[in-house]
Amino acid sequence: MKDFVLFMCFLFLCSCSLEQIGQGSRSDADGVWKGPSYGKHMSGTLYAVAVDYPDGYDWKAGPVSGHVEGICIVMFADGVPVLKVPVGDLYETSSDPQRLRVRSGHLYTDYTDGTETVIKRDGQEIIRYEGAEEIVSLEVMDGIIHMLCIPSSGVGFVYRTGGKASVERDTGSLFGPLKIHDGTVGFCFSNKSGNYMVENGKVFLIEMDSDVTDVLDMCISNGQPCMLVRTDGSSAPTMVRNGIRLYDDYYESQDIISASFLETDSLCVRLRCRDGNSVLKSDVLWFGDGLARRPRRACQLLSVVVDASGYHAVANPSDVQGGAIISNRDSYDLPSGYHVYGDGCAAIRDSVLYVGLTSGKGQSPVIWKDGILDTLDVNGPLICLR
Repeated sequence: MKDFVLFMCFLFLCSCSLEQIGQGSRSDADGVWKGPSYGKHMSGTLYAVAVDYPDGYDWKAGPVSGHVEGICIVMFADGVPVLKVPVGDLYETSSDPQRLRVRSGHLYTDYTDGTETVIKRDGQEIIRYEGAEEIVSLEVMDGIIHMLCIPSSGVGFVYRTGGKASVERDTGSLFGPLKIHDGTVGFCFSNKSGNYMVENGKVFLIEMDSDVTDVLDMCISNGQPCMLVRTDGSSAPTMVRNGIRLYDDYYESQDIISASFLETDSLCVRLRCRDGNSVLKSDVLWFGDGLARRPRRACQLLSVVVDASGYHAVANPSDVQGGAIISNRDSYDLPSGYHVYGDGCAAIRDSVLYVGLTSGKGQSPVIWKDGILDTLDVNGPLICLR
């Protein structure tokens, strides 16, 4: 009898998958794969998001052209895959990097078919509404999803909470992303009637000094509006922080092409300048305390991180010099054949810099840490670190 019971238990275990007996990964009916570590978000975890194309597909030759079956978005936690979400119209998920973001250990995606907009968390639908929109900023506070959206027409914007419109303008332009500070969600915008800051859905007009001729950019830092402006008699930008003007006459002699706030933990402006009479451009980082740094001449900085540990950035390879990873006053050569995919491929954990690198030769992406490369097992680019 004992042998019979053991035999029946063996048959039961054989008939069950690993998921059914509580071990290993699992897949949902809609094709979403969740690894054993899924949902175990811990503070300090480094998340990486990459696109995975089918084996043998040359994604670098045209990663977004044509219709390709079998594409998925893979999210890694400390180098271990924890989530795979299939891509395609059938799944209402896009591989567009602008439509992918990680918040508190979850992957948020947005998709539109031209008539509706769908927001998913880890591949599961959470918001759907009529109208085609691009989500330009998304944050989660107290379980509520806040979004800044631009209609498909490209004109005006909508601020949504939980999918419902809270602030809507038919005209006007957004300044920067959503910012969360002390339980407040805010953003800035401008239109013909003036410049405004929005806090928890309430709109406030920002008074401008009479000598301000142009507002280049605006953001919220520590709950206060900060502006980059031009004033009478000066071609260089002035930073206005908490009503105090910060200015460095060094920039009077520079040919400044553009100035904008970066989405960093600490206040930072990216000034793009032309090097003398050449066509080469250099980026200068200008901080809230008035300090400025030009880490490297003739280079444009991507994936800039500024926090209590200092400033960090990546310069992709160019026609005139190789790529570099810059960390305060230290500089490291970028591994040959690699580059960052955009502005979100660097992160700090416990004062350690991580950089997500994509291969220009179609090899697997890697995460750089102190010169050591950790390879991610996907066939595609690394989109972001968080």
